[in-house]
Parts: sequence; C-alpha cells; structure tokens
Amino acid sequence: NNGFHATVGCISLQSMIAYIGGFMNKVEICGVNTATLPKISKEEKSLFHNYKVGAIDLDRTIQAMLDDIEAKGLSDSTTIIMYGDHNAYGNNMGYMLKGLDPKDYYKTEAFRVPVCIYSPSMQPELIDEFANPYDLYKTICVLFDLDVNNAVCNGYNIFDEQIENSFFVSFTSGIITKDLFSRDYDTIYNADDGSVCKDTAKTDAFIDNINEFYYKQMMVEKVFMNNLFSGYKIVDNAGTTSLVKV
Repeated sequence: NNGFHATVGCISLQSMIAYIGGFMNKVEICGVNTATLPKISKEEKSLFHNYKVGAIDLDRTIQAMLDDIEAKGLSDSTTIIMYGDHNAYGNNMGYMLKGLDPKDYYKTEAFRVPVCIYSPSMQPELIDEFANPYDLYKTICVLFDLDVNNAVCNGYNIFDEQIENSFFVSFTSGIITKDLFSRDYDTIYNADDGSVCKDTAKTDAFIDNINEFYYKQMMVEKVFMNNLFSGYKIVDNAGTTSLVKV
C-alpha cells in the first residue's frame, strides 16, 4: 500500500501463454483496429501474427494488474507508468511494422516506443516531445516530490521545457536525439535523411551532452561500486547538492 511496485512484461514471439489460452489460431494477421502493414512476405506475416498474439498476452496481464489495484481500493491513490524499453528488434520487425528499411537505422522513428503516465491528480495531456527511459526517473522524482541528485542523474523531467535537450544512449544502437544520430560521435548524422550534420552549433551541443552523460555515468558507477554514500542522504536544494548524515 505504499512505495513503488515494478512489473516487467515481455511480448514473446513464441507466446506460450497464447498457445495455452487457445486463441493462437483465432487472431487474424490484419483485422479491424490493427496496424496497417506494408507489403510483406508470408514469413513476415507469420512473425507479425505471433507478435500480435504476444501483445494480447501483455494486455491481459495489464488488465489483471488494473483489476487488482481497483479491488484493493487503490485506484484513486495510484500512479501508473507504462512504457516500452525498446522496439520489436527481433527479425527487424520494428522496421517492418513502421514501413522502414533496416538501412534507415539512423531515423529516430525506428526507435520510438510508447509511454503513458496515469495519475488521478493529472489532467489528460499529449506531450509530443522526444523523450527516453532516462527521463522517466527524473519525472517520477518531480511527480512525487522526491530528492534527486542532478550531479549524477541523467535525463530530464518530461513536463519541463528542458525535455527538448533529451537524448538517448544505446550501447547496441547508437546515440539518438530527435534530430541527430551517431554510433561513435566522431560522425554525427541528421536523423531525417542520414546525411552528415554540418551544423556546428548542433554537433557541439550534441557532444557536450554526450560528455556530460558519460561523466555522470562514471560517477554513478563509482558510487555504487564503492558504496560511497553509505550512511548519508543526498539532498538537492534548488540545484545545490549536499550530503546529510542519517
């Protein structure tokens, strides 16, 4: 009844629960209110069929969680955050579903995943900004008025105008913003067409953000590896970070 609870759900292409549930053969590959697929092969249709059934499994799991929250009378005091940590990268399905060529790996759209935040205290709002999982931690801290150490915390509050500076570092895919993409940050590409970015103001800001990201990551690793803050509480007041002994 207090604190945080995390649930991890995985959309499996094998979808064993779907087989057991008996609806594997009842789901149409393309039906009403589903994705409109580009022209794809028979094998790709089969992959999408399995993925779609896996999504049904995940929907049922989420419904069970929501029903449990309501049954316990916690609906009016619970904030729910749901997001995908990566796209359907297996068999390049993420590209297929979005009508992209795997060669278009530099396009931000290829990495787009859903995220939604529900809270009884919030009004409905659509935020059409580039954001990523790093930003969720900072956002949660703001929503619940929690202390956050900006000196070692990456990401931005999604509800703050600084979210326009959001960028994501994937150790398998590359470094991504809404406008730029790079695999090694020696060469920085425009995310819309894959051309080399020649706007030095953009590339300089991009490199500054990357350097700050890796510096903070290095500091976090040192903190956890050496348990540096044992017995202390990190307090951030108006951007000034201090340690308080507990």
